Amino acid sequence: MIAEIKKMISKIIIFNIIIGTIFFITISFIFNIRYGFYFLIGLILSNVNLFINAKITNMVVVKNKSPIFSMLSFFIRIITVCVIGLVLSKNNTKNIIPFLLGYSSNFISIIFYGTNLGKNEV
Repeated sequence: MIAEIKKMISKIIIFNIIIGTIFFITISFIFNIRYGFYFLIGLILSNVNLFINAKITNMVVVKNKSPIFSMLSFFIRIITVCVIGLVLSKNNTKNIIPFLLGYSSNFISIIFYGTNLGKNEV
């Protein structure tokens, strides 16, 4: 994998660890520790998704693999997220909310990374 992408993913994971810790503690105290774990599951899954996406994109661009491989990976990752969401919400539909918040909080880390990237290059 390209060194810049490895550096980006490692920084985003660090931001996700900070965000995950803060939100896990907050959600656990305010609501329930179970909801905190669902948040972490969503956050971890988004990290795994980001890593797989970077790896697949690198293979397609650098190693000239077929773009169909990228599309197939895209659909498999979406189906995986949906299945995990369905399993978590099977007994209680409220479980999907912290899961989706955790999954979506990855975007906060990406924004933090982009903001810090702009500051470091000036």
